[in-house]
Amino acid sequence: MRLLIAAATDFVEEPRGGISAFIETFCRYANDSNVHDIGLIGISPDNRPVFVRALGTHKDVQRSRTVPVRALPSRLALTQHILRECRRSWANRWDLFYGHSPELVWAFVRASPGIPAVLHLHGTESSLRQSRFALARGSLIQNVFKKQILRPAIRQAAGVLVTTDEVRFESFRAAQPESVRAKCLRVPAMVDRRFFSPSNTAKGEPVLRLVTLGRLVRGKRVELVIRSAHVLKSWGVQVSLDILGDGPERLRLEDLSRRLHLAADVRFHGHVDRASVAKRLRQADVYVSGSDQEGFSMALLEALSCGVPCVGFDVGGWCDVVHGGETGELVTERSPEAVATAIQKLLPVTDRVRATCAGVASGYDASVISKRVMDLLVRVADGPLASKAFFANTEVA
Repeated sequence: MRLLIAAATDFVEEPRGGISAFIETFCRYANDSNVHDIGLIGISPDNRPVFVRALGTHKDVQRSRTVPVRALPSRLALTQHILRECRRSWANRWDLFYGHSPELVWAFVRASPGIPAVLHLHGTESSLRQSRFALARGSLIQNVFKKQILRPAIRQAAGVLVTTDEVRFESFRAAQPESVRAKCLRVPAMVDRRFFSPSNTAKGEPVLRLVTLGRLVRGKRVELVIRSAHVLKSWGVQVSLDILGDGPERLRLEDLSRRLHLAADVRFHGHVDRASVAKRLRQADVYVSGSDQEGFSMALLEALSCGVPCVGFDVGGWCDVVHGGETGELVTERSPEAVATAIQKLLPVTDRVRATCAGVASGYDASVISKRVMDLLVRVADGPLASKAFFANTEVA
């Protein structure tokens, strides 16, 4: 099978977000399947389409000569590129299209109706809520997107994968027409446990080490994590906070740290590679997230896999893996004091808690989930009858 994967991310650099990390991890295990060719089509930071041939660890990068339109949203720029290339018979090289946002599947099906496409939704809420464009976050554009792009993409896709928790998946599935429900499948996030594993070394210093991971954008609410560290410090707790990730909010967040007199306690590491993420997680006592929207957080699973309890809100898959006092705490009130209180409940972090966290993460092993997703894609490529029987299970994990 020849598989084409598309997402509005740059596949050349280290993964910088949950979707790119999911795809990168998925492709790492593709050698164990009967896929002969994997193509990744994405978009570079300067809005230039990128095509990558990837199987296992090898990458052959081809950057488009298209003149980038930097003012255009990256997802729209990539959609435009797919429409244009498919009309040149470019799509005929592939047996299956695997798109990670609705507009990409909508464009591919529109331009190449004879090739099956699978849509993968990372969360059940509108991703436009996190857009850097204020207009896209408004109700008018979101309603148009839902009616003209999302619904047709779901309807026309040969299969719909949804990465979220069980409760939100069942709610999403119940809201779909009967014909769509039969082809919906829940796919949880996954973690590569070869990289993310607990530390064998005991901590020596008395400082409470917090860590948060993700793009520094509005929806991640990193300012809430910083303010929580400030509250803990005001309560007499020695605390440090490592922020792993970069984004447009960084300068504002650095300024907030200085204003709260936390410049010496909060460290901004920028974008770091996977090995550095694993190292920082192993050194941490608690992983903290302020995010108000997730599909099923890979960062959450990576922290748990490193034996680190987690504090955050009931978004995405948090309720599936975070159990009060055992693997972390779910916070119901969006205030720094509530987050700080939840962190304190977990102290001191015992070896038993760390072992429980790693044990829960083991149920989301990337080698298992990747293979099952690939099996699904192969069966969809074989024809609609095979895929229909497979989708009746409604769950990959």
